Amino acid sequence: DLVLRAQHLDRADDRGAPKAYLEAGQGQASLYHYERALRLVERGRKLAEGTADEFALTALHGEFLHDVGMVAESMAAHRRALELAADDIDRCKAWLGIAAGLRLSNDYNDALDLLEQAEPIAVQHDLTLDLARLYHLQGNLHFPLGNVDACGAAHEKALKFARQAGSAEAEARSLGGMADATYARGHMVSAHRYFSDCVALCQQQGFGRIEVANLAMVGWTASLLNQLHSALDTTLAAAALSKKVGDRRAELNSTSCAIIIMYELGDMSRAPPLMERFSELIEHLGARAWEPTIGWHLAMLHETEGRHRQAIDEMERGIAIAREVSLGFQAPHMLGHFAAITDDPGARKDALNEAEAMLRTGSLGHNFLGYYRYAMDACLRSGDWDEVERYAAALEDFTRPEPLPSSDFFIARGRALAAFGRGQRDAATTEALQRLREEATRVGLVTALPPLDEALAATEQPNG
Repeated sequence: DLVLRAQHLDRADDRGAPKAYLEAGQGQASLYHYERALRLVERGRKLAEGTADEFALTALHGEFLHDVGMVAESMAAHRRALELAADDIDRCKAWLGIAAGLRLSNDYNDALDLLEQAEPIAVQHDLTLDLARLYHLQGNLHFPLGNVDACGAAHEKALKFARQAGSAEAEARSLGGMADATYARGHMVSAHRYFSDCVALCQQQGFGRIEVANLAMVGWTASLLNQLHSALDTTLAAAALSKKVGDRRAELNSTSCAIIIMYELGDMSRAPPLMERFSELIEHLGARAWEPTIGWHLAMLHETEGRHRQAIDEMERGIAIAREVSLGFQAPHMLGHFAAITDDPGARKDALNEAEAMLRTGSLGHNFLGYYRYAMDACLRSGDWDEVERYAAALEDFTRPEPLPSSDFFIARGRALAAFGRGQRDAATTEALQRLREEATRVGLVTALPPLDEALAATEQPNG
């Protein structure tokens, strides 16, 4: 019993007590007993003052605080560890801890600067496991910035060093990183496979925290494979598991994924409490890059329940925040959705132009997929059939390296509705529209049905 051992050594004033508390804290954290782990490490720190163990206990304290989402406190602990560092190796480890906190608080460039300082030390001293962590962090920082190539290169290095270190845990974490990098490129079928492999390895080895960090993305990528019902089950399970183990960032992501899938399924009845929890998590984590998503979620709720004006207002609010905090993360997708629902032709055109300009500078794969889908809807509303065709071709080109079921559906839907809009009322067009409606109904893409229903209703009128 590691806890009992540490307490006995403590009461005996044994010099081994601080290290025993470190081991006891690690043991409790592995069981997700973070409150107890934190108390044990804090006791160890008090006993270790002025000794070599103090750095290790302070750094571990910072890791535990990071894991429970206490970001500011975690960075403060790692900065204290930096003050206690005895050499470059200690400094390298402290910088990694600070950078991890900066990532959660969306200070991406400052975090990248710290990793740049740590990298030569890790290389010089052949700190293989630390290099795996460093490059994994680096990849995770490039992801929200939309630096797709840099994200992929970093995660490939992370996987290489994880395997060199012989660490199954680091390898599992790196598989999740490779999934992120593949996702960033828009190769969602491969991303789904990587995420699934990562979660399977975690379940086999008992790496619960890495599992919850990636489980939501198994569900989200499944939704892009048009497996919406199972995707919702997975993301809701991920949110519940994340909350259970205290991983607030994983809960944030899984909650957002679940809300968006509910919207696609046309049933937001369970969304309000999730949206409230999502806002609480953003505030707790200080995750400003996610703030625009609050407006987007609210817009989805209003749109589903027929409050059109409120949906537009919330979408505009979310986009305004995105311009301030994180253009590369979700803004093109949101601008496309706004263009599809706004009644203002000028605002529609401006939104489409702004989003396309962002995509030309580089963006995450989900922005291309979401933007082209909604841009087609926007142009269907305005009757610009040539633009519908252009966006269908753009989405087809983007997914050509790895075709995607949801994109294939929206490409076919856009082309069929454009043909109908041009006046084609032949049997082939009607049959195509009917097949698309049946497919949307089968997979649960309720949001895709209204234009198809309108077109099919028009074909049933006596004179077309």
